[in-house]
Amino acid sequence: MRAPNPREQLRELYTAWDVIRGLPSLARARAWPRGQGESVLVLPGYGGGDGSTWALRTALRRSGYQAMGWSLGRNRGDVPDLLEKVTTRVKRYAQETGQPLQLVGWSLGGYIAREVARDAPHAVAGVVTLGSPVVGGPKYTAVAQYWRTSPQALDDIEKLIEQRYAVPIQCPVVSIYSKRDGIVQWRASIDERSPNTRNIAIASSHIALGFSGQVIALVVRSVAENIAAVKV
Repeated sequence: MRAPNPREQLRELYTAWDVIRGLPSLARARAWPRGQGESVLVLPGYGGGDGSTWALRTALRRSGYQAMGWSLGRNRGDVPDLLEKVTTRVKRYAQETGQPLQLVGWSLGGYIAREVARDAPHAVAGVVTLGSPVVGGPKYTAVAQYWRTSPQALDDIEKLIEQRYAVPIQCPVVSIYSKRDGIVQWRASIDERSPNTRNIAIASSHIALGFSGQVIALVVRSVAENIAAVKV
């Protein structure tokens, strides 16, 4: 496995087409499964803030969920700090409401969502990730070549991620990935070790994952299925 090469990164030029191609899915929004006011926290990818997840949160709200942004500003990639902050917020919210949350995360936001579920199993009822590097962290992404320290640091992060798998994620997880992803190596988005995990392939650029109607429809269905799985 390796990071996407420059030629593969050019797939992101199809982002606009992927968004247009997904518009018919938005027209069928009334047929999407409906929520009952369950809380969903949506986490942005690297470099993004709550503005980048607006389409996802709007669709979830219109489908009957209480969708929230993470309110932490721009995702600057400081995973240890962000993991601590998001975990604290999720635990507090779950305690105040008496109900665990559903988490949806795009790219790095999805990785953080998974790790919050791993560290706070009683506060998280389900996770949906979009093009998230669940294997290797930044090592198999387009940002690997710009890493601010050294290749050894990338290897160290990969080892740390592997070690965290020793504690399984207990809630249902859906990993949505695309073989056309030009930012994250698609194989690094497949989780073959966590229980209760479904890996779903979809045709999309990485940037379009948060805006394509086809992907948004899949996210709404996945959240509903995660909720149903917990209730069984």
